[in-house]
Formats: sequence, structure tokens, C-alpha cells
Amino acid sequence: MNRDAALPADLSPALQQYVEAIAALCRRHGHAHPVALSSALGVRMPSVTQAVGRLVARGLAARLPGREVRLTPSGRTVAARLRRRHHALRRFMVTVLGMVPHEADAAACRLEHCEDGTMFERLDRLARLLSRRHPAVLRDLARHMREGASVGD
Repeated sequence: MNRDAALPADLSPALQQYVEAIAALCRRHGHAHPVALSSALGVRMPSVTQAVGRLVARGLAARLPGREVRLTPSGRTVAARLRRRHHALRRFMVTVLGMVPHEADAAACRLEHCEDGTMFERLDRLARLLSRRHPAVLRDLARHMREGASVGD
């Protein structure tokens, strides 16, 4: 079964980043304060207020007394999907493409917001398959990709 079903169609990449930031802050502090969101995302407070309002309207977040924000169960599901996508992309980029982990992380942050969840699942399955069944091929492929060798080599 596809654990990475499509994200809500009306959830823009920017709102997806808010969901991720709220989830990360909640893991650390139990809640996300708007000022912390502003700092984490590098945006101004009016942007945070507007985005949180949109997430609340979509049922993905809830405002708590004291202005704190938490994800609803639906919001946590979206956050988990985004996190799985990020990890799948990062694993693929590091193990198959031979990328340096911090560069793979940065690229995964940009690519995880693509709407096609099936692609992420397949990339992850490919990386896991090569890792388990063909580790030598995987090492050679990653080395080949790191060195930038031409296809005919």
C-alpha cells in the first residue's frame, strides 16, 4: 500500500513548509509559537499569522491559548508524509547519487513538495533494494555519480 498518499491539493509548498516547521517545533517544545515560526522560516509575523490561519481553516492546525500552535491529527499526517518524502529523497541522493549528506538534505527540502507521492515511494524502494541485494553495484554507482564520470565509462 502507498503510505505516501498525495498531499492535500490546496496545500501550497509554502504551507507545507509551515506544517514541517510546526511539527519540528512541536517535537522540540510541545508547541510552536508564532515568533519561533517566524524565526525558523525567515518570514515576518504577518506572513505567519496568515499562513497559520490558512492551516487552521483547512483543519491542519489549531491555535491554543497563549497564541501557540499545534498540528491536528490531519496536520500530523501531512507532516509525517513530508518527513518520509524528505528521508526517501535524502537516502536516494546519498546512497544512489553519491551526494554529500548536507547537500542531499538541502536538495530534498526543495524537492519534497512535488505532488507525486508515488515517485518518492519508488525512489525509496529502489535505494533499499540496491542496498540489500546489490550493495557492490550501489557502491559503484554512487562512486560513478560522485566522480562525474561519463555514461560510457
